[in-house]
Amino acid sequence: MSEAEVKLLGDTLLKRKLITEAQLSRALDLQQALGKPLAQILLDLGYVEKAQLERMLGTETNGNEEITSSGLSVPPALLKRIPASVAHTYQVMPIREENGRVVFAMADPFNIRVLDDLRFRLGAAVRGVQAKEEVIQQLIEVHYGSKG
Repeated sequence: MSEAEVKLLGDTLLKRKLITEAQLSRALDLQQALGKPLAQILLDLGYVEKAQLERMLGTETNGNEEITSSGLSVPPALLKRIPASVAHTYQVMPIREENGRVVFAMADPFNIRVLDDLRFRLGAAVRGVQAKEEVIQQLIEVHYGSKG
């Protein structure tokens, strides 16, 4: 997560009164020490529930868009651009293209490292939208098959 994204996540959680300033400060200290995503640290500390964070991430990053159906139809041409190994490794699923940008379903649409790598691999702009891990896994299995 970039510094700007961490600030956005922290500020949003504070504004919604889901965490306190002290909790955010402790989580940020642990993030620096451990190098884990802020969202994961907040979950590990029990400051937020997974469902709360998933809803909040989807709302704040994607204008209320959240991928909830594993029956989503993905264009075959798009599937050919994203190797199965990439989908399995990053637990992301390409779902559509819009205005030259590839949109991915992902559990953490704030994960800038994954988005940057996808952008580099594709040579195109990318955007993440919120989806539960189970939905992403189902989509990957339906469109790419099981791993290994």
